[in-house]
Amino acid sequence: MLRDTFERDDCGAFVYPNGFRMPLEETGAIWQACELWHGGQRSSLYALMSSGHATPSVVWGASCELNRAIELSSDVDCDTLQAQEDLSRWADGIEGLLGGESC
Repeated sequence: MLRDTFERDDCGAFVYPNGFRMPLEETGAIWQACELWHGGQRSSLYALMSSGHATPSVVWGASCELNRAIELSSDVDCDTLQAQEDLSRWADGIEGLLGGESC
């Protein structure tokens, strides 16, 4: 069963049906990377940045999109690499909710 939903707790953390919790204070580098690396209004990075619409499918897609952008770039800074690490951890935490999607 796919569970492409999330809730926000009292502290603003993203909470998922499998119990994974992504604290808001650990998303700062991610938001910055979304703004710098998104591929337009139809991209997952844009959706995550513009609305905080952090369903598992959007988070997973954003992680894949950022990974591809970094692979194709010759100029990646430390903040972007931190965002990649944080976003990968977020995607890994909710991986089972989507039925085995891959990038």
